[in-house]
Amino acid sequence: MLSAILRAISIMDNIRAYEVRDGGSQKINKCMNYKKHYHALITRAKNRTLTEGYETHHIIPKCMGGTDASNNLVRLTPEEHYTAHLLLVKIHNTPKLIYAAQMMVVSSKYTRRNNKMYGWLKRRYIEICRQRTGKNNGSYGKLWYHNLDNLVAGKYLPGTEPQGWVKGRTPKKINKCNVCGTATNTPLQHWCNSCRPKKEKTVFKGVKTKTEYSDKEKIDALLVNNGSIRKALLSLGLNDSGTHYRVMKKLKASLAQPD
Repeated sequence: MLSAILRAISIMDNIRAYEVRDGGSQKINKCMNYKKHYHALITRAKNRTLTEGYETHHIIPKCMGGTDASNNLVRLTPEEHYTAHLLLVKIHNTPKLIYAAQMMVVSSKYTRRNNKMYGWLKRRYIEICRQRTGKNNGSYGKLWYHNLDNLVAGKYLPGTEPQGWVKGRTPKKINKCNVCGTATNTPLQHWCNSCRPKKEKTVFKGVKTKTEYSDKEKIDALLVNNGSIRKALLSLGLNDSGTHYRVMKKLKASLAQPD
């Protein structure tokens, strides 16, 4: 059944006269009822039970509003799954359906894959993956080691690595202190703890560095800055929030009160 469907699809694709005209796909569908073949394929799959070597197919594609509900899922063989996607492309011809079918059989310019090759390859791949477990896996128990001189890397069992090779796939980047040259704790650290430069507090130009001011000095700052509390605090080098702001607010209120 599958081979007959694929042959029919191939024959219809060669009729380019239909393809180049407007509405060509509709004329092709009149020659071959793709919906009928798709429905027959799904119906046959629903009336049987596959326990292994199957792939789950969405009857109504998710890109067309289909869900993961059980009544929208069916088990197909790899060949049937590929054929079902070809039929969906012929029926609906949407970009997402074309992309899905293409990704099932990625081809090169020298090789054109079909559903039989896809099914055989998929089953062969699963068979090999099942065999490559535990000690049958070539990388079982091996670790990455690399050569510090030429950075060549490879996997070896502990104790069997070439002489002079270091554990790890690539060498770890170690930064050195910009002052004394000792290794730092992290790759992003440029100074050791003893040589790290201390951060200096930002001081506004022309601002005093003293932290305590008398009420008279604060009032003078308010008068100079036209009653702006924030500007007055900044001119004194003080923070414009919290306790300093509340104190300045009280002083400003006292200025407004008549004698």
